[in-house]
Amino acid sequence: MQNFDQIVDPIEVICSFVKSNLIKDEISLDDSTDDLVKKFEIQKSKIDHLTLDQLYTLLPTEMWRFELYQKHSWVFKSIELKYLAPWYATGDLPEEWCSMSVVDVASKIKCNPNVDSDSIRRIKVISRYPDIITSYFPPIVYQGGEIRKDLSLQVLPVDSDDGSHRSIAAALSGKTHIPGYVGFVKVN
Repeated sequence: MQNFDQIVDPIEVICSFVKSNLIKDEISLDDSTDDLVKKFEIQKSKIDHLTLDQLYTLLPTEMWRFELYQKHSWVFKSIELKYLAPWYATGDLPEEWCSMSVVDVASKIKCNPNVDSDSIRRIKVISRYPDIITSYFPPIVYQGGEIRKDLSLQVLPVDSDDGSHRSIAAALSGKTHIPGYVGFVKVN
């Protein structure tokens, strides 16, 4: 059982981001649940003890994101997927799909079986293991409107920063809620 509504340190969020980005290409349809758990545990043991400086060296192009994460307060929460907006340009998904909620995007994938893309293939693989993947790599989101400021995008309570594919995959598999890190602008 996960402990929701707990305040977490930004370094935990940064570790989660690093882990998910370093392992995302290692998940395949051939993996059993046990295979995934082994891969994820190995990744966890490599990353979770690192310092902030060591994490920076693993993904130096993401330093801007790590600095942004440190400017927020973070809570580990259960996120209702119908209120979660994907990144406004999620992989190679059609742009108009990314203007809606992750539940709407999952519906578009179901209703358009002839649309093929790298993102859709990846989402379908992830959708086989939504609980295990989101428990090891919870999406990272912000309050709605912080990322998706474009007036043409649907405004929802939370915006995805990292984990849009995972979130859409969870919705595609029938999940209504997933664990995630929710960032709030720090008030001094």
